[in-house]
Amino acid sequence: MAAASAEPVTAAAEAAPVAVVTPAAAPIVGDNFTDYPLNEASIATANLLSYSKQTIPHYYLTFDVTLDSLIGLRSTLNSTLDEDDQISLNDLLIKASACAMKACPAASWMGDSVRMYDNVDVNVVMGNGDNLYAPVLQNVSSRGVKSISDELSFNLENIEKGTISGQNFAAVGTVTFLNLGMYGVKSCAPIIRAPQAVALALGAAENRVVPKE
Repeated sequence: MAAASAEPVTAAAEAAPVAVVTPAAAPIVGDNFTDYPLNEASIATANLLSYSKQTIPHYYLTFDVTLDSLIGLRSTLNSTLDEDDQISLNDLLIKASACAMKACPAASWMGDSVRMYDNVDVNVVMGNGDNLYAPVLQNVSSRGVKSISDELSFNLENIEKGTISGQNFAAVGTVTFLNLGMYGVKSCAPIIRAPQAVALALGAAENRVVPKE
């Protein structure tokens, strides 16, 4: 059984990338239309997600999360760091998702068995369009938040430069983390990336008036 969780209150996204940067073919102009061919990585991603959606049972859980304590923790941590080295809410949520997977290792499968991993490796969806990738962060549950933040920045820089390389851009971890909060997306129903069993999608953080019980 596979489970995907869509969740408002911090960010959401969509896809499950590959590696290898190959340019797409030139646009094909037709009668009143233009076709823009996809590159090989985008086609491979689409094929993988189509296969996953057809073969993995999906169900979705949505719930709200209060972020006040996490935002307070971010402020405390950033007070000790230089302005260029600040930790983001996204960094903390990736760490939190890894800790959740560590606490529930049975949320994984291998077709006819449940595989429990010793470490939590998180595929983090980054970039957009033809430059959409999900590099894996190794052993996130045992790492410090600053280490996670630094690797995310390094991966994003490589994506923007088009210098994608290394096994981490092709490897499949134990869970996929999706974040589109900066676009105002409130929730997302992600497609699980085989052979994973969980894809965590987060909606945009927002201020709310919450009555006391």
